[in-house]
Amino acid sequence: MNRKAMAALLGFAALTLSGCGGGGGGSGGGGGVISPPPDTKPAATKATTRVSVFGAMSSNGRIATVQTSMPVPSGVMVNYSSPGANGVFPLRSGVITPAGPVKVNNADFSNSWYDTATRKLTIVLVNISGRALTSNKTGNGVEIAAINFTVPSGTSFLVGDTATTPPDNNISVYQDRLPGAYGLLGGITCNFSTTFE
Repeated sequence: MNRKAMAALLGFAALTLSGCGGGGGGSGGGGGVISPPPDTKPAATKATTRVSVFGAMSSNGRIATVQTSMPVPSGVMVNYSSPGANGVFPLRSGVITPAGPVKVNNADFSNSWYDTATRKLTIVLVNISGRALTSNKTGNGVEIAAINFTVPSGTSFLVGDTATTPPDNNISVYQDRLPGAYGLLGGITCNFSTTFE
C-alpha cells in the first residue's frame, strides 16, 4: 500500500471515531439530571387546639374555675360519649388534657361538653386539684389545656396546617385569693391555636 492510500485510510478512520465520540456525547447530554419530585406533606390524622387564658389577675390569686367555648374547626371530629340530652354530650376521656406551665388533673375538666347542633365545644375547668394556675398578658396568655380532635381520611388537611379560631371574650373565670374567697375576673380572653398533625 502506497503512502497516499495509507494516509487516506487513516484519515477515514479518524473521522469515523470522531463521529462516534460525538454521538456518544450527544446522547449523554440528552439524558440530563432528573429532578426529584416536590416535597409533599402527609395527610393529617389529628388536630390539637391549645387553650390559653389571657388577662390580668391578682398577684396573690389563682384560677379557681374557667368556662369558655370554641367553635370546632371544620372537618374534624369530636370524640364524645352518651348519653346526652338535647344534642349536648359529655366528652370522652383524653379529649381535653391539661397543658401549660402548671397542669391541673385530668378530672378537673370532667364537666366539659360538646353541642352537636352548634358544633361548639365548651371547656369547663374546676381547679379541684388546687394548682397555682394563673393568667397574664404575655403573648397569647397562659396555656391551660390541649383539645385533641380526630381528622378523618379524605379531608384536605395536611400535617403542619393551622386553623384560625376566634378568641372567646365571654369567658367566665373566678379566682381564689384566699381559701373560700372567690372573685369573678373581668377583661379575660381565651385564645385558641389549632395545628394539624
